[in-house]
Amino acid sequence: MGASCKLFSLFAGPLVHYRPNEYAFASVLSSCADSYDDGYGRQVHALALTMSLDAYVCVANAFITMHSKICDHLGVYDGFSVVDLELKLLICLMHLYGLGFDRATLLSVFSSLNGSNSLDDFVVTKFCYQLHCLTIKTGFILKIEVVTALVKAYSDLGGDIANCYMLFSEISCHRDIVAWTGIMTTFAECDLEESLSLFRQFHKENLAPDRYTFSIVLKAFASLAMERHALAVHSQVIKAGFGGDTVLANALIHAYARCGSISLSKQVFDGIEFRDVVLWNTMLKAYALYGQATEALQVFSQMDIEPDSTTFVSLLCACSHAGLVDQGTRIFDSMLERYGIVPLCDHYACMVDILGRAGQVGEAEKLVSRMPMEPDSVVWGALLGSCRKPGNTQLAKLAADRLKELDPEASNLLQKDIVVRDSNRFHHFKDGICSCNDYW
Repeated sequence: MGASCKLFSLFAGPLVHYRPNEYAFASVLSSCADSYDDGYGRQVHALALTMSLDAYVCVANAFITMHSKICDHLGVYDGFSVVDLELKLLICLMHLYGLGFDRATLLSVFSSLNGSNSLDDFVVTKFCYQLHCLTIKTGFILKIEVVTALVKAYSDLGGDIANCYMLFSEISCHRDIVAWTGIMTTFAECDLEESLSLFRQFHKENLAPDRYTFSIVLKAFASLAMERHALAVHSQVIKAGFGGDTVLANALIHAYARCGSISLSKQVFDGIEFRDVVLWNTMLKAYALYGQATEALQVFSQMDIEPDSTTFVSLLCACSHAGLVDQGTRIFDSMLERYGIVPLCDHYACMVDILGRAGQVGEAEKLVSRMPMEPDSVVWGALLGSCRKPGNTQLAKLAADRLKELDPEASNLLQKDIVVRDSNRFHHFKDGICSCNDYW
């Protein structure tokens, strides 16, 4: 018998003679939340409704938390569910009847919104606007943690930048590092320049950045390829005492590599004493970015911990860019034979690219046909990219057709010019269509 079942029995037994108070209801709902037991939870909530105890803050919070946890655990969010309607109705009724909910209630609702990625964005955003209005009417808009949660909700729901920045500006006297990090994260997804501008404002307020703040800024510098600024932030990282932090080391290695300074990436890597697999993979990925397969293989040979699946993606990418067919084949074969790592679609795509770049299109086709899983769009895209030699027209058509089926909107390869030749003529393919109209 589970914990929630036992507690439910203890709760239900005395109901004939005793009336439980709001704290008893909150305890049982919390137990149902921890054990993901929706059945008992709904019965308890129904009883709370009949006894008019459902609007107590502790009961409301427990109810919201229970449904949020259960839906996240089971993945039952599909459209705007009954659960979400109940949450909305509950919060609105509490406000309508003047039943004082607190910050915890609002934070619980915001948390459930942030975790509901599969809900209809329009409906949830509309609900978010309503909650925003409610926080203003109730005065909770002055609470920094509520505003931070609201900014995160807007950001997660597609980044309503205007509302995010307005909220952030309204709490100018109370902004802490959490609020600053939240707004910088929001802008880093859509406006890198503004994110960096916010970082400069952050410095003017004499707040001390933490590892998360630094990682966001370094990500922005990496995307903008701004080496000078990355160096400046690196010095701040060291001054702040984060020089040995592996999370920031990863961000620095990536930032320097994107700026074209692979030697600085290696300096950061060499300066970290205790390296985890993520750090090793980041360094390998940096070398792969520039096709420096020899250096990548040398780093791999020094790896003193077990590699993972990502390790081999970086190694195979490096071999592909450098045209190292034999080394790439040996690495691919060693995954299962030596390390017990089953190759995934990404690894097969790398091998197809390696073989295709070397002109071994037939071998690439055989490899795809032997895959133990269905090839994804990345694999078919790699195979299509290999079809530039005479005699590959039918294979190019097959790869393009499958690519269209799997990824009709985001297949960049279909937008490229590809020229292949059959026994009769050259065929010019543009946007997946043959100029002769005899293949596509």
